[in-house]
Amino acid sequence: TNTTLETSMSEPQVKRRKLNEASDTIDDGLYSRQLYAIGRDAQRRIMATSVLVVGLTGLGAEIAKDVILMGVKRVALYDDEQAQLGDLCSHFYLTEADVGKPRALACVGKFVELNSYVEVAAVTGKLADLIPSYDVVVLVGSTLSRAVELNDACRGCSRERACRFIWAGINGCFCFAFNDFGAAPFHVSDPDGEQPLSYAISGITQDPSGGIVSVVEDQRIELSDGDQVTFREVEGMSQLNTAEGSEPNVFTVKVVGSHTVRIQDTSNYGAYTSGGNMTQVKRQLDMNFTSLRESVAANGADKFLEMDFAKPGRPQQLLVAYRALWAWVDEHKGALPDSHNEAQGKEVVQLARKIASEADPQLTVDEALVTQLSMLAQGDLPPLDAFLGGVVCQEVLKACSGKFTPIDQWLLFDAIEVIPGSHAAAGAVDVLPGSHAAAGGSRYWRQALVLGDAMQQSLEDAKVFLVGAGAIGCEVLKTWAMMGIGCGAKGMIHVTDMDLVAKSNLSRQFLFRPKDIEKCKSEVAAAAVKLMNPSVQITSYALRVGAETENVYNHDFYSSLNGVCTALDNVPARLYMDSQVVTHRKFLIDSGTLGSKGNTQVVVPDLTESYGSSADPPEKGIPLCILHNFPNAIEHCIQWATDAFDGLFAKDPTSVNSYKTQDGFLDGLEQQSVGLKLDTLKSIKLCALTERPHTYAHCLVWARHRFEELFANTIKQLLHSFPPDSLTDQGVPFWHPPKRVPHPLVFDPADSMHKEFVVTAANLRAFNYNIKVVPVGDTEFDTIMRGVTIPEFVPTSAAPANVEKEEKDQDKDEKFNVLDEVNQREQCAQLLREVPSPKDCVEMRPCVFEKDDDTNFHMAFITAAANLRGANYKIAPATLHSTKQIAGKIIPAMISTTAVVSGLQCLEMIKAMQPGTPLSAFKNAYTNLALPLFAFSEPVACKSTRVRDGWEWTMWDHIDLWQDMTLSEFLDFMKKEHKLDVGMASCGASLLYAPMLYMKDKAKLQQKLNSKYTISLRFSNKAHCTDYPFWCRARPTCH
Repeated sequence: TNTTLETSMSEPQVKRRKLNEASDTIDDGLYSRQLYAIGRDAQRRIMATSVLVVGLTGLGAEIAKDVILMGVKRVALYDDEQAQLGDLCSHFYLTEADVGKPRALACVGKFVELNSYVEVAAVTGKLADLIPSYDVVVLVGSTLSRAVELNDACRGCSRERACRFIWAGINGCFCFAFNDFGAAPFHVSDPDGEQPLSYAISGITQDPSGGIVSVVEDQRIELSDGDQVTFREVEGMSQLNTAEGSEPNVFTVKVVGSHTVRIQDTSNYGAYTSGGNMTQVKRQLDMNFTSLRESVAANGADKFLEMDFAKPGRPQQLLVAYRALWAWVDEHKGALPDSHNEAQGKEVVQLARKIASEADPQLTVDEALVTQLSMLAQGDLPPLDAFLGGVVCQEVLKACSGKFTPIDQWLLFDAIEVIPGSHAAAGAVDVLPGSHAAAGGSRYWRQALVLGDAMQQSLEDAKVFLVGAGAIGCEVLKTWAMMGIGCGAKGMIHVTDMDLVAKSNLSRQFLFRPKDIEKCKSEVAAAAVKLMNPSVQITSYALRVGAETENVYNHDFYSSLNGVCTALDNVPARLYMDSQVVTHRKFLIDSGTLGSKGNTQVVVPDLTESYGSSADPPEKGIPLCILHNFPNAIEHCIQWATDAFDGLFAKDPTSVNSYKTQDGFLDGLEQQSVGLKLDTLKSIKLCALTERPHTYAHCLVWARHRFEELFANTIKQLLHSFPPDSLTDQGVPFWHPPKRVPHPLVFDPADSMHKEFVVTAANLRAFNYNIKVVPVGDTEFDTIMRGVTIPEFVPTSAAPANVEKEEKDQDKDEKFNVLDEVNQREQCAQLLREVPSPKDCVEMRPCVFEKDDDTNFHMAFITAAANLRGANYKIAPATLHSTKQIAGKIIPAMISTTAVVSGLQCLEMIKAMQPGTPLSAFKNAYTNLALPLFAFSEPVACKSTRVRDGWEWTMWDHIDLWQDMTLSEFLDFMKKEHKLDVGMASCGASLLYAPMLYMKDKAKLQQKLNSKYTISLRFSNKAHCTDYPFWCRARPTCH
């Protein structure tokens, strides 16, 4: 009999679920970061998917958690086996009180809390009867025979949508995953998730052998031969364009040069005149999958995902090892080999030899690898659960949406480098650490089986600092609690994050619930992991890391730590933490994600370079001339609109308030450039006097004038200065691609975009002045707009004679026809006489930009302004959703990538906690789950500088001086003890010693030499300096 055991839900949860099912509505506030990674179509398909998870071990819990947060329609949990104490090693929703209870029933209530839009239930009954009700079946662990049976059932079930099958498991430091998405070809609509490449066209030739399409100089062709493209907005050769509402007009390209491609015969097309964009057509693909039965019989049929290129042939070896293990388990009625049982390990090796000889006589069995798998088969590593759970979650997403490329078909991975001593013995069996923790005596016994008792104790006594309690931070804290980090008598976890919980966090930061919104992340996260493992000792902070908090995070604080993990979203904070770990000689494991992409970097004292040793190229900014006058993409318009929002509703009100409240405001203004002073005084006069509104209708009138100024008069002035037929001094058309000739807009109150701008601007203006907003209907709005008197536009001057010079001036952010400085000063003097006194000024409320509040009109204004700006230049409009990402600088995020990265981060932490781990054992990682791609590399070794024979210096070396001494005594000490002549010494920004500066003032030099400093001087080499054999930089470390 089929039985579904529903858990109780609150009334709001039931209402939200019914609303979701009835309306096909996506909660943008909850899923916004995920939507930027996968898109709305994929999210809708996910929300229509039912998933069955069979096996609620730690890995099963990770998969269920990730899939629920991702937002599927329904998740069923199937596992009636009784929870054991060893499950607590990795199952974060089981407690000691649950031992002996059916696993699914014991934890289903906690899974329900993760996402009120997802129906979560524990189910029982025959799996064969359950499978037809689900779109994706995920089997965790189990035997090969059962996996084959379920896979065959998925393939054979009769339903409109094919039932996809995923099998995954973890054994010690080994893991695997297998995909079978059905007998029919599986269609992938978007293999990589990247935006199509797009290029601004500068020219197209008429050529019977194929027209040459040239793109603008600041873009380089990244297409490949055979790629397909479409064209739009091409003038002259309009036959290339795809007509609106029709099927795409697709062309195949051959790359000719870095800025040119060849398309088909264009000799019969019209002559190209200007404009146009060429956009890549994303390739789609169909994939064929074989059943598990067939794939195992063919030893994987070479359908493996290469995980670690430093281990060639590893997937094939691991599959042979796993097949031997599965065969042994089937022979022993489902029982795994005993831990560290050499006799049983030899039996598994014999099976592996037989399997390999039958599969491929040329295949040599890695017997040490097979033995390790056998002896650790009962083991578990929480970081590996997090890693594989994220991978499988991503495969569920692919299975139900067709978004991204699935694994084809096997993933097999090992992390044997975490085994203490494995590096010294090259993976020999005799280095496997014994565990004296009885199977029923410790919640960590499965992990101790892999790492050994000594390493387990080291983890429990560890003192670590986690910087950031967001998405990655939540996953790391959960994994640490499962590992026992900070749970010993000497252990402690420190976590800091100054941010508050927001609704958009809830789809991937699983330690938070709706009730936690507006609470401190670090405090909520610390309390949550204490519930998962009451033994965790954890201290939370709401302080950012930086120079201003070094009284808290001081020398004593860092000296007490074993190491640091960062889960940050900005480079400056990473660089600061990097400087601290180098100063205090602590390891650092950094991590980051961007949609389906993720990375980790390992920084280890005396072994690796630091995070700051290399840097990514700076982000390419938008030139000011393009931003102000020559946009050619909607991104330019969005940035312009964001700047307009900041100027009108934040900076101007702030200037008025400063003028009103700061006594020395005008004196400070005198120190600024005359142009800035003039602009500030103008804005004060306008806001405080000339354009000060008193009613909401006044705000609407003000907004109508802004429309005319921004989208009509500014464009008219630009066209007056540079008419459409303007030529440069070289005789080249001024408005050549990528420049677009703009067109002033004529206000139409019936145009929804025009009205949206006026209404949103008026609402923000009302907010600035604390004026009550009175909603107006269409009729009243039309009446107010018709009553606005718009002055006739009068251009300020004739077109400039030197066009090239004018363009150069614009790059320096100079305005057209700027008045000379004398006139500007006269205007400033006149304005000072006209502005009201500070006491008579109204106090204003500046807007503080907040992208995630849909009721504050911030994003609505920016979207309207950006699209009107785009209309000026015939640029396609943007949606509110895409505008929010660009204006708010939102980083796409997914729970699957977060889980994968956090697992890899914690694996590296285990290695860093082991003294003597060589550089070759560490792995920097880059992942792209969309492709899928896993790239591991050995960290770059720290650079060594030879000082003299017998002494080499790295960035990790230092000399500590704890006693007080005069500068002269310090120089003598360095000369005597280290045979170094110090040419310069500094402390932070203070120059302590530089004799070349006092060559004419010996008395001052002597005074410097006699100065006494209470400071710890830490020196690092500057290899690039050639003036001295060794150059020292001093910086304080404790005083």
